[in-house]
Amino acid sequence: MVLIYNQDTQELSWEVRSNVLPHSLYSAGVTTDGILIYITGGSTDSTGLTDNLFTYNPLSNTIKHRKSMPWGRVYMISIYFDGYIFVPGGWGRSRNNPDTNSPTDTILKYTILNNSWEELPLQLPHPVYYHASAIINID
Repeated sequence: MVLIYNQDTQELSWEVRSNVLPHSLYSAGVTTDGILIYITGGSTDSTGLTDNLFTYNPLSNTIKHRKSMPWGRVYMISIYFDGYIFVPGGWGRSRNNPDTNSPTDTILKYTILNNSWEELPLQLPHPVYYHASAIINID
């Protein structure tokens, strides 16, 4: 199900879209570049943490699976900025903790142009999950 805001009529409504996701998902990160909606990680009842990255195009009602994250994550945020998706923190595994799911202080970066992920050397001051974010563009 997708929440749609129609700018022409200034109406907000729920619409059932047939091709939104291939399975139920909760606690995923969601962000947008203004055209596509990016859905990162999350969890399912049957498989646990996922490392998936999906893009959803609301105009064509199509979803695509992109390159998976290096680690499954849940309870994290996704942030779009200048052609990149950043996934800081969350609950899952990381380079520092490859064998156990736990809160993480690592930051994943997805480059949209070449469909690739990397784990940044910069880390958060401490592990976080269930957090929020905002971007301020100061020129």
